[in-house]
Amino acid sequence: ERWTRLKSKMLIDFTKQLTQSVRNIRGPQVQTARNIYAMPVLEPESEAWFAQNLNDFLNTYDWTAPMAMPFMEQI
Repeated sequence: ERWTRLKSKMLIDFTKQLTQSVRNIRGPQVQTARNIYAMPVLEPESEAWFAQNLNDFLNTYDWTAPMAMPFMEQI
């Protein structure tokens, strides 16, 4: 579990650094968005595979976009 959370946090920290770099150039009005696979939304334990966590995304980004790929998710 610790390794899973660390991977998710490191990716979010990286996107925060990118966001800050863009805001330094374009201004504070820049908003952020990130896609999230459906499985981490439907089955939170899949964070171990995807390194994505819905609550983290909702708390970090202005917009979170769930991706619907029924063939990939075998739905």
